[in-house]
Amino acid sequence: MKKTVSVILILALLLGMSGCKKKFDPAAAQAVSRLEVHGNYDPLSIIRTDTSEYQVKVLSNNILIDSLGSYRIVFEVSKGDQSKEFEYTVSVVDTTKPVLELKEPYEIETGTVFADVFLPEEHFSAVDNYDGDITSKITYTGNVDTSSAGKREIKVTVSDSSSNTTTMTVSVEVVGLNVDIPDPIVIDDPTKVGSMYEGPLGSSLVLYTDNTFAMVANTCDGYTTYYGTYESGNSEVTLYIDGGYLVDGQPQSRTLKFAKDGYDLIYTSLYEQCSPARNQVYKRKN
Repeated sequence: MKKTVSVILILALLLGMSGCKKKFDPAAAQAVSRLEVHGNYDPLSIIRTDTSEYQVKVLSNNILIDSLGSYRIVFEVSKGDQSKEFEYTVSVVDTTKPVLELKEPYEIETGTVFADVFLPEEHFSAVDNYDGDITSKITYTGNVDTSSAGKREIKVTVSDSSSNTTTMTVSVEVVGLNVDIPDPIVIDDPTKVGSMYEGPLGSSLVLYTDNTFAMVANTCDGYTTYYGTYESGNSEVTLYIDGGYLVDGQPQSRTLKFAKDGYDLIYTSLYEQCSPARNQVYKRKN
């Protein structure tokens, strides 16, 4: 009888010991929660354990390192025949500022309205590691006084889709043409005048109601008066110059774009090779 009781006690003790087996609970934590887009990374660097005795492997990983977003990665930490899974969320982010460069010195003519002729693509380039070419997103702050020649400063800024911002200070050279101011256009019949515009340094444009025009434009070494016909649309006016014919026999023409106010005109100089600023604003006077 005593022998039987002893066997029962031993079996109960063994069963109790097996039921109290310690739960496998390795100390592990997320070491990396953010990865830079387009970067190189080791998935195992995302998890950290408290000992090298553990075996760590990746069970699943949907991280797209070339696309911004939040992703899921699952690890298995094991020792012997025991294991535990750990799931973490990792964000792929963009913290790199765009590269902003000045392509050529910034020069404009006296009398030009800077806000109307600020064309980023002519003078700057802006490239982002994720968004690519973002030159069109360039903006500026600062007041450029063009009433007299001299150096002015503006701050040029560009931001990418992740709000990384680059700013640079740019010197703007306001230059004047060393020419005599011309006489105004002689108008024989004021009743035929449709619109009158005043450009920089005495240049001017008159659009007549019969679709003819007269224009005084500054050139490399003085002023030239042009005559011809014109066509007007919602956003531009096209001038067809009398006597100016190209090789194919088509009339020489120049297009003036309406400014942001829809009232003034922006003119691209006929003499681009020697004009320090190609875009000039013609202010409407009537």
